[in-house]
Amino acid sequence: MHSYIYYKGGQYGDLVFSLINNGVHLPNWVQVKLKNNTSSDDTTFKYFVNQLPLKVITGCASYPLDWEVEKYELVCTDLDISAFTVSRLLELNPNLNLKEVLKSYYQVEMHAYIDTMAPEQVKQLTIKKYQTGVTHPKIKTSNLISVDQIYNKEKFIDMLASYFEFDIKLAKLQYDQWYERELPLLNKFFKSV
Repeated sequence: MHSYIYYKGGQYGDLVFSLINNGVHLPNWVQVKLKNNTSSDDTTFKYFVNQLPLKVITGCASYPLDWEVEKYELVCTDLDISAFTVSRLLELNPNLNLKEVLKSYYQVEMHAYIDTMAPEQVKQLTIKKYQTGVTHPKIKTSNLISVDQIYNKEKFIDMLASYFEFDIKLAKLQYDQWYERELPLLNKFFKSV
């Protein structure tokens, strides 16, 4: 692994991972460990991940940002895309407690206040948090990858290609398959707005 792309849950990290790694998928147990591990000190796991034939790994965990790899972050500055991202996250994960997602972006002192918020307030604040483009301090500004053009295949793939080398033709085919699965969610969201 040469690079790690950090992203907030639901921000298209799985799609980016697949496009950049030419359709390769992480073994399920690696995905689970990446999500559940909280320490960058697990040298056995880190060694294993570095042996995988992948250029890039994506994830919501911040501890890999301590590893000696090139660091990137997916960001969104478009409010409509942020709103859809949060709605999509809830649609794909119906049992998700959005308050817990929101807490992950704030210090412990704010958690009790978040617990008192109404569901719509939590949703709106999460949308704003996703939209602001607040980035992790370990990531250089030049390594911020915008998902604002996620629904424009040509622009999005061209933008990814400006950061990484991958099979563009394969990426376009993968994108088309992803978009076909994504379309019902888009239609449902835009009908509700």
